Amino acid sequence: PLAAALLGLHCVGPLVGKLLGSIIFGSTSLLTFGFVLGMAVPTGTTSVMWAGLARANLPLSISLVALDSLLSPLVVPLTLKVFAGELVRFDTWGLLGSLCFTIVIPTIIGVSLNDFSSGRVPERLKWITGPFVKLGLCFVIAVNIAGSWLQIVEIKDRMAPLLGGLLALAVFGYSQGFALSRLLREDMSTTKSLTFSVGMRNISAGIVIAMTYFPLDAAVPVVAATLFQQPLATLVYRYFEHREKPQPVR
Repeated sequence: PLAAALLGLHCVGPLVGKLLGSIIFGSTSLLTFGFVLGMAVPTGTTSVMWAGLARANLPLSISLVALDSLLSPLVVPLTLKVFAGELVRFDTWGLLGSLCFTIVIPTIIGVSLNDFSSGRVPERLKWITGPFVKLGLCFVIAVNIAGSWLQIVEIKDRMAPLLGGLLALAVFGYSQGFALSRLLREDMSTTKSLTFSVGMRNISAGIVIAMTYFPLDAAVPVVAATLFQQPLATLVYRYFEHREKPQPVR
């Protein structure tokens, strides 16, 4: 399951993003690069939250988030080089360092605190960290939307196809995770974990990376992807909940 999820996240997903972006905007468009970038970033940490709510395979979800985060300095630049290297030149070493600082180091600190305290630290601090993380995520998104507002206004005539493409990519991500688990004949708890893990991306990290290392036009799809990821996660959760709901006896 781990190998299948990583393959879906960093091979199939970016490839589909490149193909869909090329169809909608052309193969040389920066918006196409933004599609690839949005699909190349690591799996979202909030997938663990959804996996917990859905009574999924939580160890698998946590392992995938940790592994994908630790591999991100190598995987993300390589994925962008392979699938979109001809569109944008970027500072590979600078991107690698930024990924280490924003993703790898926090992951190591979080996992270490959890292990050394036998889970007591997150349990005792969640009443502080939970609201803080949500406010921090909102702040990051708001600041970067403000920074890219001129580019958003400039492409307003292409906003409808942009949002439609991003919605299609988001639906594909969740569907891909579900299909992979079914192909592997995994149980339902693992199916839930793969569906959320492959369907979600670390959008906040993607926004920071996009705004720092790439042209603003390429950052717009990553910023706009926030509109679909969590609402679709809610629908996926409801689907699993309905599927497991006992049917009335007639």
